[in-house]
Amino acid sequence: MLKIKEVREEKGISQDKMVNLTGIPKRSYVNYENGQTDIPVSKLQNIAIALGVTVSRLLDEKEPTRANEQEGNYQILDSAALNLVRQDVHQVNQNVVSLSEGVTRYMETLTKAVKQGLKNDLKIIQWTEKVDNNRILKVAKDLEKFLEMNKDH
Repeated sequence: MLKIKEVREEKGISQDKMVNLTGIPKRSYVNYENGQTDIPVSKLQNIAIALGVTVSRLLDEKEPTRANEQEGNYQILDSAALNLVRQDVHQVNQNVVSLSEGVTRYMETLTKAVKQGLKNDLKIIQWTEKVDNNRILKVAKDLEKFLEMNKDH
């Protein structure tokens, strides 16, 4: 069971102050404090920092000692904290997959549009290759003569 409320009260900090310190919406904070909602590790870390304690203290664990630390000063997580980390990692993975799928769909749509544009360009090039430029020049000269002769009419 989390000890957020107990530690907060020991420190003499109000819920409103915690909301301001952590940036967590009040409803979410209250739900975390009362254990009504699972709390992401990142939020738990924010709360611990705001209270000036370790995450272990909020998880009601023994404070880590040198013997309980890994190389690089990373503490070993208990199963509850590890589950919270797993949930966060799972959510990040889902977000990455969703983003990847969206980018893939966008790229497929863009590729189709580019292909269609290139096909249209090719049709125009093929059409212009078939045009008899001499005939176009003759028609333009004839039109010019016609307009010149009918200028005053």
